[in-house]
Amino acid sequence: MAKNGEYTLILNSINVYSKYRPMSDAEMFIQNEFDKDASGFLLVGLGLGYHLAELLKLAGNKKIIVLPLAEQELTIFGKYAIDNKIINLPNVEIVRTNMINNKILSNYQVIIPLSWMKAIGVSHPLYDFLEDIKERQMSYQFSSFLMEKNFRQNIVRDNIQSTYFKSRFQSKFACLISAGPSLDETIATLEKIKDKFFILCVGAALKPLLARQIKPDAIVLSDATQLIIEQIEDTEYDGLLFYLSTTNSDLIESYKGKKCILLQRGYTLSETYAKQNDLDLFEVGGSVSTVGLSLLKYMKFSTILLFGQDLGFKDNDTHSKFSPSNTAITIQNKYNKILANSGELINTRADWNIFRRWFEREAMQSNVNIYNTAWHGTKIANIPYISNDEIYAMYDSIALENDFKSALKEVK
Repeated sequence: MAKNGEYTLILNSINVYSKYRPMSDAEMFIQNEFDKDASGFLLVGLGLGYHLAELLKLAGNKKIIVLPLAEQELTIFGKYAIDNKIINLPNVEIVRTNMINNKILSNYQVIIPLSWMKAIGVSHPLYDFLEDIKERQMSYQFSSFLMEKNFRQNIVRDNIQSTYFKSRFQSKFACLISAGPSLDETIATLEKIKDKFFILCVGAALKPLLARQIKPDAIVLSDATQLIIEQIEDTEYDGLLFYLSTTNSDLIESYKGKKCILLQRGYTLSETYAKQNDLDLFEVGGSVSTVGLSLLKYMKFSTILLFGQDLGFKDNDTHSKFSPSNTAITIQNKYNKILANSGELINTRADWNIFRRWFEREAMQSNVNIYNTAWHGTKIANIPYISNDEIYAMYDSIALENDFKSALKEVK
């Protein structure tokens, strides 16, 4: 009980609510957080329902998705909540993590009481995922300003329009190179097949490729912040660059090679510009790798091999050892476990699981043949693992070198 006689909640010795005025403090938190312009809400933590009850007062008929963080929450809520019927309202939905997709994260306001973050602790499998969202929320105004600044500067540059590449590579073969740790194991295979495959790599995979004298035919970038600059700095890469309209404008300005801007669906300025100029929009999926797959499908490649698309890690490195994105992990027990192509369990994160489900949906809805080369990477439904022998057999079946290189030389 709190000092005022109301029920309160303690998890892992941390007070989820105030020890003095649980309900009124929860109400005040929601009132301060509430974004009236949001299309819906994702509320993290159910507890005794104090935050949900206040959110229902402000949200009207807008959808509220509630993500419990502890197994016993629903039982506790049912026993101690003042009104345990509010979770049955038509605009309220209780979900598990695997039901949250990138569309929800993009369009809904995510509300995370900081006390829940403290209570679940860093060992909780959702901690990294929630911390990432919380950090993005705390810097939202800056990020929003930065994305708009990047967009307005990028659209006036000397860009190649994406329509030049639309359906240009039908029946051709491509590789999408990401920076997962398996890239260190499969890069030798890539060296042997690169002359017959279009090589598109994400920025974080550029340096691992260049370290093996593999120059990709194109790279794709999406990060709005200055952090992306280290992916290209100190390299002499000058090939074709595809980039989202909100990508860091300083990097785009300094880049000397040919540039093609991609207008993303779901970003208002981008959608408006595309409509005014009769241009195509791209599904972004939440990561630069998902952007890369959308691009290759747009270009109508018939077969796509994924390299370094692990969405998890077996040992201590989250990415290729040569990638600037790599982090050496010392505490592994805070990560979720997921089945790998090898049949063993590897570490993954909640955000990577969201990307995995995006890949699964895209593969299911597509007539493109997509294969994953990451033996120790996450098993992705609808995207089968392909062995080296199968890759080499595919390579041998391509009678002539793809003509994509001559097509790229024609780009002005």
